[in-house]
Formats: sequence, C-alpha cells, structure tokens
Amino acid sequence: MKSERFFTFIQRVNSLFLFVVGLVVLGLLIGTALESILDLLRPKPAKKVVQVHNEETPESSLFFGSFDRLPGTDILWSPVLSSDGYPSKLSSKGSRETRNYLFFDLEAKRSSWLVDGNEQVFSWYQVATVEDAETDSSRAIALLFLVISEDSDGDGRLTEDDEAALALADPTGQRMTTLLSGVERIDSFEVFSPSRGFLFLVSGGSLKVAELDLERLEILSIDPLPSIPLAGGKEIPTPS
Repeated sequence: MKSERFFTFIQRVNSLFLFVVGLVVLGLLIGTALESILDLLRPKPAKKVVQVHNEETPESSLFFGSFDRLPGTDILWSPVLSSDGYPSKLSSKGSRETRNYLFFDLEAKRSSWLVDGNEQVFSWYQVATVEDAETDSSRAIALLFLVISEDSDGDGRLTEDDEAALALADPTGQRMTTLLSGVERIDSFEVFSPSRGFLFLVSGGSLKVAELDLERLEILSIDPLPSIPLAGGKEIPTPS
C-alpha cells in the first residue's frame, strides 16, 4: 500500500515537472516569435551610400589600407580603398582602387584628407626622398600622384584608359597642386636635389621630361625627348 502511494507521488512530481518545463519552452517560443514580429515592424534606417563611378555604392565598400610612416617624418598616411564589385583595369584583382589618402601628424595629433570626396582614382604614386646626412637615412620631401577624375572615354568607369592628371603634394598632405593633365604614362622619376626632380612621362603620344620644383609644387619646364631614329629617316613611335 505504501509502495503504491510512493509511486503515485513520484508520477505526480514527474507530471508537474514536465508541465513546468512545457510552460518554460512555450514561453521561450512565444518570446522569440514576438521579437521576430517586432523586428519586422521596426523601421529600418536608410543605407548610406557614396557616389562612385556615377553609381550608388554602399559606404561599406570604402575602407582604409594600412597606415605607413613617410620616411624621416612624423607623418603617417593611409589610402582609402574601394571595392565596387565590377572589373577595373586599375587593379590586379579587378575591384580595388585608391580613392583618397588620410594623413596623421603624430606630433600635432591632427589628421587631414589629401582631397575632398572620394570620386577620383589615384592610379599611381611615388614618394620623393632625399638622403639626410645628419641621420644617414632617407627623408620624404614630396609626393607624386596620377589622378583620374573624369570619364574621358565615356565608358561609365574611371580606368587607366581615361586621361590622368599629374599632381604634386607636400609630405603633410595639406598642399596638393595639379601640374599637368592628359598624362598617359609615367616612366620614371629621379630626385636631383632637395628641391628639384625630373619626371619622365608620356603625354600627347610623345615621351617628355618635366623638371619639377618639389618645394613650390610646380613645373619648371617640360620638353619632348627625341624619338628613336630608323633607317630611311623614320622614327619609332612612342609606345602608349
């Protein structure tokens, strides 16, 4: 008799336990369902976009590269890169392009952009350096860029087929000057002195040499170089 009462008690306890567990599970399911319904009814914020290649590209497609220190200075700089999701001749992967540069002065704890906005493409750059005799190391004195800002061939994209402009900036990134438009290719650049450099470039279908003032950020002179002569008075055209 006592054993029957004991087993009856155990059965009632088990039933009560299962009932409580069932209520907890049901409550969790109802809470999850209500949260899902409220999330669907909750207004969604508008997606931020930036205008790139005359198309709306999500802001998340713009990101920083690594910050590197310009030689012999207290300046760090980082490219702003874009991944637009369509093929481009400006990158080996077909989607990554440099849109801008951010500069950070370690001593002044101040940041600045090289240009306003991110619509242009920086297809080439070079840091002009000189040897510092006191520290026996190199020091950045200027920055050279090729900047593509217009869709000159009308294909709806900014690529190396569009006309580029040569620009020169100081190492802080606070001064930049566009020196020459219609540049097709850069061959090489050589620093002659802390204030002068020579740039070999192709413009207008011919190879030219430009003398640059690296302090005042201007072109001192630009002259065409002779073409390679052939027999019969012909010349080898400059490759584009």
